[in-house]
Amino acid sequence: MSSMILKYRLVKLFWSFLLLLTVFALCLHVIFQARPYSNNANSDLYFKAPPLERQNAAIEVEKYNEHVIRTRIMQEKVNHIRQLNTKAYATKVYETDPYIETFHSNFTNVQIIYHAPVKWYRNEHDQHLSNFNRIYNYTFVLYKDQKEFINVAFFPKRGFYNVSREILTAHFQEIQNLGVNVIVWNWKPEITHEIATTIFQILSDLKMECIIQIDNYRGRSAQTIRDNIVYFTNNFENYPSWNKYFVASKKKSLAIFYLKHANELHLTELKELFAHNNKNSIRGTKHDAIIIGHFSMDLPEDKTFIRRSGVDGFYSHSAVNGAHFTSTWKNWKACEEFAKRYDLIFVPTVAPGYQDKIKERSNKIKNLRHRSNGEYYGVAWRSAKKINSQFIVINSYNDFVHGTQIEPVLTRSGFVDYAPYDNDHYLRLTKYHVKEFYKDKLAKKPKTCDDFLNNTIC
Repeated sequence: MSSMILKYRLVKLFWSFLLLLTVFALCLHVIFQARPYSNNANSDLYFKAPPLERQNAAIEVEKYNEHVIRTRIMQEKVNHIRQLNTKAYATKVYETDPYIETFHSNFTNVQIIYHAPVKWYRNEHDQHLSNFNRIYNYTFVLYKDQKEFINVAFFPKRGFYNVSREILTAHFQEIQNLGVNVIVWNWKPEITHEIATTIFQILSDLKMECIIQIDNYRGRSAQTIRDNIVYFTNNFENYPSWNKYFVASKKKSLAIFYLKHANELHLTELKELFAHNNKNSIRGTKHDAIIIGHFSMDLPEDKTFIRRSGVDGFYSHSAVNGAHFTSTWKNWKACEEFAKRYDLIFVPTVAPGYQDKIKERSNKIKNLRHRSNGEYYGVAWRSAKKINSQFIVINSYNDFVHGTQIEPVLTRSGFVDYAPYDNDHYLRLTKYHVKEFYKDKLAKKPKTCDDFLNNTIC
C-alpha cells in the first residue's frame, strides 16, 4: 500500500514539474514575441545614423578589450536574428534605408585606394613578395599548387576575382555611387600595361579620375620612381580620367602621385628627384607633379626629412590608429599645423579597421584594429573632418590582404564578416560619411583656395 502511495506522489510531482516548465516556456515565448517593434527609424539596427560622436567631443584613442568586444558582437548577432523573425523588419530593410540610394557628386576631394590585382593567395616561402603568376578561370583565381595559402581574412562577395573589364566596371560604378570620383590605384611595375589601359579607359567612360600610388617594390630607387612617373605621364595624361589639380602657387595644373613608404628612401634620393635645380629632378619639366609621400613621423628628425625631401605633402596611409605618429587620429591636428606652416599638404587616411591574415606580418596581432561595427571608421572620419582637411583618402575599397576593405563580403566558414550588419554595411557608412564631409565643406565660408571644392591647391 505504501509503495502505491509513493508511486502516486512521484507521478503527481512529475506532472506538476512538467506543467510548471511548460508555463515558464510560454511566458518566455510571450515576452519575446510581444516585444514591440519600434517604428522610429533612428532606433533600428540598420536605420540609425552611423555611430558618430558629438562634434565637440574630445578624441580618444580607442581601447580594445577582446573579451568585451566578442561578447558585444555575439549579443548583437542574437538581437539581429530576433529582428529578422518579424515581418515588419523584413519589409522595411530595403524600402526606407536612407543609405542605400546612390549618391553622385562632382567633387574629387575624397579619394579611395584601389587594388588591382588583389593577392588572394600567398606562397609558403614568399609571404612578402608580389607574385601574379596565377592560374585563372574567367574572373576567379584558382589554387596554383598545394603550397599556396589563402591570404585574406574576409571572403569577398564576388569571390576571389581576377582583373577583368566586368569586375573593374562593377567596382568603379559601386565606388561612384558612394559619391567618390577618384580612385588611388596601388601600382607596381609588374602590373601589365594592358591592365593600366583598361582601368583608365573604364574610368574615362564613367567620368572618374585615377591617381597613382607607387607601392614599394624590390629595387625601387629615385631613378625607377622617375621612370614610373614618366611612364604614366607619357601614356595616360591625355585620358579624361587622368587627374589634374590647379596649383595656384605654380599657376598650372598638375597630377597627384602618392608615394608609399617614402620614408624608406634615402633623403638624397628624394632630393635628387623632387628638389629644384637637380639634373634628374622632375620639377620644371613636363613630368612635374604633386608628390604626396607616406611618412610615419615617429622620430623628431622626420619633420626635417619631409621639409628637405622636396615632396609637396604627406599622407598617413596606415589604417592602424596609434601605430605611427601620422596614423594616430589625435595627432592629425599637429600634422595639419606642420603642413600649413611649411606650405605642405597633409592628407589623413581613414579606414574601417585592420585585420591581417598573417599574424606575423601584423607583429603578432599587435596592430589588429577591430571594426567595432563601424565605430572605428566613424571616429576616423570625424577626426579628419575636425582638422578641416582638404582631401581625405579612404583605405581601402578592396585591400582584403590587410582587412581594410569596404567592398561587400559573404559569410563563410573560416572567414570573418560584417555581422550583425549586411554585407554592404561599409558601403552605406562610406556613403554617409562622404555626404557629411561635402555638406560640411559647402556650409563653411571659404577662407583660402583650399576651402573651395574646385580642384584647386594653394
